[in-house]
Amino acid sequence: MMSLDSPDGVLGFTCDLEATGTELTYLLGGTDSAAFTLSAATVTVTKQEAGSAVENPDMTVAQVADSTTASDMALTGLCPAIGQGWMFFMPAAADTQDADGVSEGVGMTKEEVTQLAAAVDAMAASDAAMASDFHWADQLQGCNDVVLDATVPMDCSFETASLVAYVAVLYCEDIDGNWYGSAAINEFTALDNGGQAFNMALTYATAIDVHTDNEVVLEVACAISVGLQVPSARVTDELGGFCGSPSPLVDAASAEEEATEEVADDTTEEAATEGDATEEAAAEDAARLLQDETTTDETTTDETTTDETTTDETTEEAAEPVQTAWVINMYVQPDPYATTYAVDDIIAVADTLADEIDAVTSADFGAATVVSTAVTEVACAFVSAPAATPDKTSYAIAGTTDVAGYVYCFGQNEGTAKPAAVTDDAAARLLQEEEATEEAATEGDATEEAATDETATEEEGHEDHDHEEGDGDHAMTEEEFMAAHTFVR
Repeated sequence: MMSLDSPDGVLGFTCDLEATGTELTYLLGGTDSAAFTLSAATVTVTKQEAGSAVENPDMTVAQVADSTTASDMALTGLCPAIGQGWMFFMPAAADTQDADGVSEGVGMTKEEVTQLAAAVDAMAASDAAMASDFHWADQLQGCNDVVLDATVPMDCSFETASLVAYVAVLYCEDIDGNWYGSAAINEFTALDNGGQAFNMALTYATAIDVHTDNEVVLEVACAISVGLQVPSARVTDELGGFCGSPSPLVDAASAEEEATEEVADDTTEEAATEGDATEEAAAEDAARLLQDETTTDETTTDETTTDETTTDETTEEAAEPVQTAWVINMYVQPDPYATTYAVDDIIAVADTLADEIDAVTSADFGAATVVSTAVTEVACAFVSAPAATPDKTSYAIAGTTDVAGYVYCFGQNEGTAKPAAVTDDAAARLLQEEEATEEAATEGDATEEAATDETATEEEGHEDHDHEEGDGDHAMTEEEFMAAHTFVR
C-alpha cells in the first residue's frame, strides 16, 4: 500500500530463515526508467514477529470533532493489529438490512470488502462522478489505509450533507492474515450548516393560479434557479413541483372538482326521485297551508317591511370584497452540501430577480412584486396514522397531521383476489332456490292461461243470452208458462 500519498506500508510474508536485515533496496527498471529518479536508494525495514488473532478486538470508530464540519466528517478507526484497514461510510437511508434486521454492511468477507472498495474507486473514475449534480455525500464512500501501530487508529474523511444521518463500518486485516470486522454499524449525524429555506411571494394584479397556470409557474421556477445559480430541484412551487417536473398535486384540484360534480349529479337525481314521491303529499298539504298563510300574511306584513330594511343593510355589510391581488408562492431550499449557509445573502440576490420573472409572466399577467422572507421548517407528525378503508373496487386512505401541509399517498395491492369457495350445502341451497323460482314461474304462467280461458268462457256465455225473447231449445206450453209466473189480481 505504498504510494506517493502514503510512503509507509506493510509487507507480510513467511521466511524460511531468521530475518536479520534492516533495509530493502530499490530496483529502478523498465523501458522508461531513465525518466524517473529515486528520492532514496533504500527502504528502512522493522521486523515484527507474527502473532495470533486478537480475541474480541475493540474496533472503535470515532468522530474527530475538531476536524469535522457540516460538509466533511473526520473519523478514526482502531484496528487490533498492524496491517491495513478499510472503512465504508454511507447515508443511513441507503443502508440495507437482511431478514433479521442486521445491516448487510456487517459480516463481510475480505473478498467482498475488496470488491466493494474497487467499486468505490470505479465510481470515482466514472463519468457520473463528473456530473454537476453528483455529490459523494449521497454515495457509498470508502477509505483504505495502512496500520503501522495497533495503538494508533487510522484516519478517514468523508463528505457529508447538513444534518443527514450516516452509518460507518470498519474492517481490518493483520500481517498474519487474520480478518476482523465491526460487530455492528456505527451511526453518525452530520453537523448543521445553518441552512434555511425562504419564500418568494410573487404578487400580481391579474388573476393567476398555481393549478391552472402551473406551466407558467414552473417557467418562473426555471428563471429563479438560473438567477440564483442553484440546481432546479431546489426552487419549488407551493405544490412541490420544480422546473421541468410538475407536482402530482397539480391535477388534484380538478380531480376533486370532478368528484364533487359527480356527487352533486347523483344527489340531484336522488332528490328528483324523492321529489316525485313527495309531490302528491305536498298537494294535499297545499290547501291547509294556503289557509294558514292567509291568516299569517296579515300578521307578517308589518314585519316584512322591517325585515326588508334589515336585509338591505346586511347585504351591504356581507358584500364580497373585490380581489385585486393574486399571490404565487415559490420556495428556495438551502444548499445541504455547503459548509456554511447564510440565507440572508441568498435572499438579497433573489429580490433582484424581478426582471427575470417578468420576462416570463408580464405578457399575460403583468409585472410581479417580489418579496422574499426566510421560513422556519417544522417537524410534521401523524396524529392519526394513515389507514385504508376498502370498497368493492377501491380503497380510501385517511389520516391527520399535527401541522398543515401536503401529504403524498401511495398504495399497492398484494396478492390476487379470489372468490370465496362455495360449500356443498351452499351449492345445494342455491340449486333448490333456483328450482323453486322456476316452478313458481311455471305455475304463474299456468294461472295466467287459466284466467284467460275463463274470461273467454264468460264472454261466450254472455253472447248465448243475447237472443230474442222466446228463443230456446223448445217453446213453453201454457201450463209451463203459468207455473213459472205468478199473477196477483
